[in-house]
Amino acid sequence: MLTRISRISNCQIKRSFRVKNSTYTTTKMGDNNGEGEILMLQGKSGLCPFYMKQPKERMDRLFSKYENLLRKSLGEDVVAVYAMGSGAIPGMVGSPMVDILLAMKNSPPTEAQMSKLKELNIGLIGEKLGSPHDPNDTWFQNLDFPTQDNFDEFKLNGEFPPDGYLGRLSVHSLHYQNPFIGNTLCFVEYLTQNQEAFDKYQDVKVEGARMQSASSEKTEENTSTESSDALPKQSPFMKYKMHKHGVVTELLEESKKWREAGNFKMPAILSDSN
Repeated sequence: MLTRISRISNCQIKRSFRVKNSTYTTTKMGDNNGEGEILMLQGKSGLCPFYMKQPKERMDRLFSKYENLLRKSLGEDVVAVYAMGSGAIPGMVGSPMVDILLAMKNSPPTEAQMSKLKELNIGLIGEKLGSPHDPNDTWFQNLDFPTQDNFDEFKLNGEFPPDGYLGRLSVHSLHYQNPFIGNTLCFVEYLTQNQEAFDKYQDVKVEGARMQSASSEKTEENTSTESSDALPKQSPFMKYKMHKHGVVTELLEESKKWREAGNFKMPAILSDSN
């Protein structure tokens, strides 16, 4: 079991642990808010924090600030704003990034709406509308903090944080009747209410994070000995994603059956909006 660390500022500690008869070395980082152990994992653009204790209060504050700004900026075009993903499940380990589900009266966003999001320093992920899983789900990310509110508590060394850190977020903009919304909200509610499902998801996330961290250490050790013509290997980030894909698929199916059994109802506003 990983031990929780107390407040440690600006330092990283390496230690070994055993998982299934294998010994790995991870990097853990202390923060300034007593938020426990943080594993540093290799992401697409560098090391990213993986929180063993969810910084829920700060994530909720970030979500609330952006929800207010999105509603003020986009006005009556907004039907509802929800938190989604791992960060929306209370107590779930993982990335501190906030994922926002923006249910709109129209999809895709209009040019006028894109301009309003740009004023909030929110821009497209990629070069076109849509996403890999759904052409009707337009992905955005915050490129800097909006000037319309104070985000000082989320800055890292006084600056906008790197991708993967608390303060960064993604926004999924969809028509409010898109089935993805119901599936996503049901998944969050299912894991929130069912401890066995929660544990299954948390276990695979932790194991995946440990695998990735161990792979990162191994990659660093072998970098100097690999030949320049060696075949490219799958990144630790992708190994982590593939590791949990199977369990996530199972949990999605479980949540659908749970919903069919009458345990989840869509928010009324998503069926009543005109």
